[in-house]
Amino acid sequence: MRDIDQDLEGRVTATRCRKGDVRDVYELCLTGRDVFQMQRLLEETAVARENYFDVREAVLLAENLRRAVKQARQQGQSQGGENGR
Repeated sequence: MRDIDQDLEGRVTATRCRKGDVRDVYELCLTGRDVFQMQRLLEETAVARENYFDVREAVLLAENLRRAVKQARQQGQSQGGENGR
């Protein structure tokens, strides 16, 4: 099974430590709809949970997603502008 998983194209692997390696950076291609649905899921999770740490994790993930989208938009504008020049 492990060999098959390594052969999958576009896979994202987790490190062996519980929280993952903070040095790992993944570039993902997501549609606006995917981002919207992820934001919505994270916000609903934050509202539905009572455990402080679960709420905090959902909020932090949502903020990281917003930051990544903002950064991607800024990089897209600086690379080619609105007309792709």
